Parts: sequence; structure tokens; C-alpha cells
Amino acid sequence: MVGHFDNIYAFWKAYDIFRSMKSDSQYCGEVHIIKEDDWGSAQSLNADFWENELAKEIVLSQNIKLCKEEIAAYCIYTITFYGFSPAEIADGWRKNHDYRTQSKMKRRKSIIKELTVPNSSFTYDDLAYLLHIQNMVHDMIIILLLILCLRYA
Repeated sequence: MVGHFDNIYAFWKAYDIFRSMKSDSQYCGEVHIIKEDDWGSAQSLNADFWENELAKEIVLSQNIKLCKEEIAAYCIYTITFYGFSPAEIADGWRKNHDYRTQSKMKRRKSIIKELTVPNSSFTYDDLAYLLHIQNMVHDMIIILLLILCLRYA
């Protein structure tokens, strides 16, 4: 947890959210706490709904001696890896990963904006052309697969 004092308020806010939540009593899983030298972590604790994460059983690796506060610190650090609240995590996921909710054109423009560098010889038009070619190739592959399926059906 060393070096994360700039986020102390966010960790405190997340802790308050955890305290007000009820764990999913139907869910079962394990969190493995590991520690090597000055480094430690809570494995399998940052990829699910917080209600499920809170229901997991904590398992300490052999020969680990940690106080409750250290275990809590590893857990809260790991569970907040993608955001400091369930809403923040969901919002970040939608913005960064869920392209199904975006139109093709909006997605292309977003990719082009990310990849276009000012004063570069690689222009917006170059990227637009490459994305157009990529989509054409994708469509051609689908058509070829359909032809093969129909031919050998």
C-alpha cells in the first residue's frame, strides 16, 4: 500500500461502500492472500461484482503471518483495482470495452482519434482507409465461410 496516499480518500469511500453492502450468501469462492518480501496481494478478488467478492472466503498461504489490518489492506487495494465504486467500475467498463453499444462509425472515429498523432505523415484519411479495408476483409472472410458451409452441408 506504500505510495497510494494520494488515493486515501477514495479507499476510505470504497471501505464505507463495502460496510453498507450485503454479501451474496449464494456465492462461494476463495481469495488467496500471498506475500513475498515487501509485496503482497489478494488473488482472485477484482473480476466480479462486489457482493460476490465480499462473500469469498479468505485463504492465507502457508507461513504467512499478517494482522487483520494488513489482510484488509490487500483486499481493499485489489478489489478497487478497476474503480472505487461499483458504478465507477461499470462506467469505465462501458467506456473502454463494450463496443457493442457503439455504432461502427462512432467506434471508427474513436479509434482514428486515438491513433492520429499531430504533425504525423500518417493522417486521418490513412487510418480511415485501413479501417475500411479491415472491415472489407472481415466481410469477405464471413462470405467465404458461408460459401464453404453451404458447399459442404
